[in-house]
Amino acid sequence: MIELLVNIGVLVICAGGGGIPIVKRSGGSLIGVEAVIDKDRAGALLAEELQAKAYVILTDVHAVSLNWGKPDERAIRRATPAAIEQFTFASGLMGPKVAAACDFVRKTKGIAAIGALEDAAALLRGEAGTIITMDAATNIYFIHPYRISRVWSISCTINSHNRQHRHLLAKGKQACPRSR
Repeated sequence: MIELLVNIGVLVICAGGGGIPIVKRSGGSLIGVEAVIDKDRAGALLAEELQAKAYVILTDVHAVSLNWGKPDERAIRRATPAAIEQFTFASGLMGPKVAAACDFVRKTKGIAAIGALEDAAALLRGEAGTIITMDAATNIYFIHPYRISRVWSISCTINSHNRQHRHLLAKGKQACPRSR
């Protein structure tokens, strides 16, 4: 059903978190079970089954970062699965997203992107977030920290039409308070 909807041009939103895990008993009845549904892996599996060329994970941060929230934080722009898997990411936060993206890329030879919702189109173009691909020019490429805040500033400028934001951007200053 999902493939049919996608093929006729419907934007299908599925494989999100929540729901009740169930199993079918031998007699055909259903029973709830204790389990955690990993929405990142479920999304990667769905993308693989649909033979998608790209898998995009939208989140509330602009990229996968090493040392997130610390003074030496470095955002990863582009990496191969092998390169990004050398690092440890929080198991309840970015870890499952990175693992699902790497699995998708290895199985399909497509690309996976992880980044902010407001950057969705730029993620698909490879211009924002973290891009995981088998053919990364280098094993791993980091974004300079100043660059992250400028990307956010540009996004705010486009969305707000606020002259003050444009003015600050022209001066090379961060126009929006949030950049992580």
